Amino acid sequence: MFFPLTLLLSLLVLTSLSAALPFSPPTVESQSVVSSPHLLLLGCPSMKIRCVKDSIWPSGIVGDIGTKEFVWIAPRCQQADAPGNTIECNETFEECEGRCEAYAPIPF
Repeated sequence: MFFPLTLLLSLLVLTSLSAALPFSPPTVESQSVVSSPHLLLLGCPSMKIRCVKDSIWPSGIVGDIGTKEFVWIAPRCQQADAPGNTIECNETFEECEGRCEAYAPIPF
């Protein structure tokens, strides 16, 4: 019973810290000066953005617009510019007919 409670409290602390502190992933130059190790865990990788027509995953995938930046918004990494990525999808693929959305690798 002690372990699940400790894990839950740790997650609550990390979530509240990430919501309270503005965070940008450390760069190569600044990695050596990061004093809190948990901040390194909150960095988000860049990921491929897929364009999905009519929100039908995965059969509605019409293509991708390349790798885009993601940011930590508790409780997970999310697209840094989801509206801009959706606009780019609809401008890039004619078959979208204005009904595509930008999805990350896992659409939830």
